Amino acid sequence: MSLLCALIAALDETERQTLESMALRGIEERIFHIHLHYRSRGLPSIEILCESLDVSQSHWYKTCAVLLQKSYRALCGGEARAVLPFLEHKHLYKLLYHELARQEKRLLQTDDRAALRDFYQTAYQVCNRADLTDYQRSRVSEYVEKFSQCRGRVEDGERELLLLQTLVPYIHQVRTALRRSRETRAIARELEQVRKAIADKRHPRVHLEYHKTAAYYEYFLAGAIADSAEHCRLALAILAKQPSRFSAADRLGVKRVQVEVYYASSQFMPALQLYKELYRDYFDELSPNIYHLAKFCELAMICDDYILAGELLDRHFSGYSPETQKAPWLTALRLRSLLALMQRNYDQAMHSIQTALDALPKDAFFTTQVLLRWMQTSCFLLRGDLPMAEMLTQRNLKFLYGKRPFPEFPLYSAYFRVTRAFIRQRESGRKLSRRLLGLLREFDKEFFAPYGRILRLSGGLHHSETSERQAENDPVPV
Repeated sequence: MSLLCALIAALDETERQTLESMALRGIEERIFHIHLHYRSRGLPSIEILCESLDVSQSHWYKTCAVLLQKSYRALCGGEARAVLPFLEHKHLYKLLYHELARQEKRLLQTDDRAALRDFYQTAYQVCNRADLTDYQRSRVSEYVEKFSQCRGRVEDGERELLLLQTLVPYIHQVRTALRRSRETRAIARELEQVRKAIADKRHPRVHLEYHKTAAYYEYFLAGAIADSAEHCRLALAILAKQPSRFSAADRLGVKRVQVEVYYASSQFMPALQLYKELYRDYFDELSPNIYHLAKFCELAMICDDYILAGELLDRHFSGYSPETQKAPWLTALRLRSLLALMQRNYDQAMHSIQTALDALPKDAFFTTQVLLRWMQTSCFLLRGDLPMAEMLTQRNLKFLYGKRPFPEFPLYSAYFRVTRAFIRQRESGRKLSRRLLGLLREFDKEFFAPYGRILRLSGGLHHSETSERQAENDPVPV
């Protein structure tokens, strides 16, 4: 899909009308309306289009580039510096990377070192916040290196700080991969090198960033919740000791770790309360972050606040394009399916689930695919269609066995084994074994709790109250 089509497809009706009102004439107007017409399907052959317009391909591409810049100016009020935040908010990272390359090329021609330094700093920060599917660590590292070169003199501890800042999103990306042992070992080595480099130095910001990054690593890749909580505690202690030395972004970064630890240790009510505070105090920073908004929405569902979950979905998960904003669009469908199932709106849930499954790219979004398959199977069981639920259970277990080995295989397959036991229970009255009840309790914990709620509903059980009680009786200290 062309960049201009991708931009138009991601706009809401008001923004699209803004573009339609641009003062265009001649070939520009004709080419723009072609993109407007094909925005959802993608353009046909460029050769055919150029022949029908009687223009060369070079003229076509130059005109498209001009139209793209005119569109940015119309949408961003003529402010060039507003383009990157706009594209980031729309999750249009292909366009964002293209615009970064264009701006860099223009700045290199001016040889303005200060402007280049500011540009590279913005570039690595924006790229470092990309969605997991669009995150490119090599690109971030490239901008970090260029930023350091423009700075000239590198302060003691600065390289370690920049390295740590690129590790957190990389950890999130690695944890979603089926095969990740090599990358996990590499991240562990990088963290150890940083730990040794800063051990005898007094760099509060670097130490803060180290503990924040180590907390993510210990939970997401090492599976050590207690160690993750300890790193979070140390980061909070650094903030409390010298609060004036740290920015709002530093405090937000640590609080994001803190809420992850609460969630990971099944302390759902404290996690929800902290998200409410973050949403209130750091709205501008949190609102473009689909990952944390999705967690916030899930926690609202876990804690039975369906009104809040619905408000978050309507405000932050509407209007995404399946062609150009695939990751947030799939997240929105997954969350809407989850809320519909909890509210027993099975027809709406099935429509959202099937729409998402039909659009999933092959060999991509594996975890999302598993979660959708969980919900689809449970939806048929909730509707009383036992033969279909049985057929999907067998098919999905076969699908997972074909993907082995991967770390989450036991839990991913356990959902379907428990579902199969629920089907047998309905057919013959056979009760769940103690082993299967133990597996069911695993879905009351951590990030799988919303799906555990659906699993219990499909078995005719009330949702477990043990998670919050366990969290209150045996909290992870953060």
